[in-house]
Amino acid sequence: MTTYYLDTSALIKHYHVEVGTPVVDEILSEPDASHFLSRLAGVEMQSAFAKRVRMRVLTESDFERFCRKFLADITNAQYRVVRLLVRHFQLAEQLMCVAITESTTSSALIPTSAKLRRQKDSP
Repeated sequence: MTTYYLDTSALIKHYHVEVGTPVVDEILSEPDASHFLSRLAGVEMQSAFAKRVRMRVLTESDFERFCRKFLADITNAQYRVVRLLVRHFQLAEQLMCVAITESTTSSALIPTSAKLRRQKDSP
């Protein structure tokens, strides 16, 4: 089973067509895949939709429709919402420090991903 963490910049592409929408939609349609997002994503998504209204990219009607769809997707378990703790932010900060010193972030992401998975499985 494949596991994905979707941040707001990726997630919004599922609701509003823009560059990258086909990739995100493909990820979301993968059978047996798990899709995680943080609790903060709810606020961030509404903020991102509202910004597009202010930019006149979306109408207020679009805003309301996209917000309802997003909340329905959460209710229907399209996504698993996770709470982020201080230790998660600290780990993310450490990862960014490693990424700055590495020529590529992939070498840092693999062990960090494994560490997060171990933390998830521990009580």
